[in-house]
Amino acid sequence: MFIYPSLLVFTELPPPPPLLLLVFVGRSMENEYKSNDVKVANPKPFRFSDFLLRILAMAATLVAALVMGLAKETETVPIVLIPGTAPLFVPVPAKMRYSSSFVYFVVANAIACAYSAFSLLVTIGGRRGPRALALGITILDVIMVALLFSGNGAATSFGLLGYNGNSHVGWNKVCNTFEKFCRNVMASLIVSLIGSIMYAHYKLQHKLLKYGFDNATDLSS
Repeated sequence: MFIYPSLLVFTELPPPPPLLLLVFVGRSMENEYKSNDVKVANPKPFRFSDFLLRILAMAATLVAALVMGLAKETETVPIVLIPGTAPLFVPVPAKMRYSSSFVYFVVANAIACAYSAFSLLVTIGGRRGPRALALGITILDVIMVALLFSGNGAATSFGLLGYNGNSHVGWNKVCNTFEKFCRNVMASLIVSLIGSIMYAHYKLQHKLLKYGFDNATDLSS
């Protein structure tokens, strides 16, 4: 039955021929097959390597920040006030907050650890998110790599100054006195460097995978 609104005429049309039905069904199945192909190709698969690298980077930066932040030691040091007199033995503390380089190192690793937790949640649950979110994560990953390496460089330079001293400006080495403090600093630097390398490896891995995928697409086309 067809209803024409202007004339309100009821007419009965004959059923369509079987050939038209077959063509219609065939085209419907073809369209459904193409849509299924698109649905399978578009979602980004979850990679366990992404999850593992972010977990390890988060753990490394957390340990580095805690070890450096809690590093402190107090030793009794002889101080000569007047040449030729007996030295005074004064307790001298060594703490992380006495050095701006160490403070920057702790802040950089704390920021990287917090970001690792956030990006881990995005990696697990945001695979179907918008492209703007993926672009933002990529940019922040690069920033975290630069932040961690800059923090490692600043803390390492100051640590070497405390380990070797500087005879040109009259700075004596202190690691022969504050051995425990220097060991904690060295351990935190090594762990943070491992986290930095993990972040750099993560970005390099993604670049290589994308490069290989683009080349494979060009060859197939």
